[in-house]
Amino acid sequence: MRAVRAGTFHTFAAGLLREWPRAATGLDAFAIAGAPQQLAVLRDVLARSSALDDDAAAGGADAVSERRAAAAAAARGGGGGGGTAWVTEEEARVVLRRIAQWKEEGLAPDDVRAGLSGDAPPLADAALEARVRAHVYGAYQRALRAASLLDFGDLVLCATSLLRTHRPVLDLVRSRVRHVLVDEFQVFGA
Repeated sequence: MRAVRAGTFHTFAAGLLREWPRAATGLDAFAIAGAPQQLAVLRDVLARSSALDDDAAAGGADAVSERRAAAAAAARGGGGGGGTAWVTEEEARVVLRRIAQWKEEGLAPDDVRAGLSGDAPPLADAALEARVRAHVYGAYQRALRAASLLDFGDLVLCATSLLRTHRPVLDLVRSRVRHVLVDEFQVFGA
């Protein structure tokens, strides 16, 4: 008789990712970022994005370096300029929710940049939606990976990608899991 395992989709996905971290995430090991870490990473990304947008208007390599340093310091709480003054914590949370919606719909940054949007309505601020689509989502993912972090949405997204792109892993999982019983429909994003 086989053992019965119970857990959420996210728990199951995290187990797959820990078993095959490099194939699934490109990392040898990872931690799951909590909400405070996610906000810190995103605010740093937003600060850098804001500085880069300012650089396009101001020009000059020295201005780019100075603005990047000031924005990064401000995002970490180290002063050195307004960096994230244009984005409140609530606005950062709205951007995180938008990114989470895309992940729940199975959309990676390249998908979103290509114009896929899923069923969720866009952000009320069209300029912010465009910035998040074009730059912020991808930069947020790169920043998470650079810190060896995954956020909650990455668990199912990366596990799904792993199973779609690595047939030997899929075959092994199929040999281990004969049946899946979903007791209650799990509503993502609710």
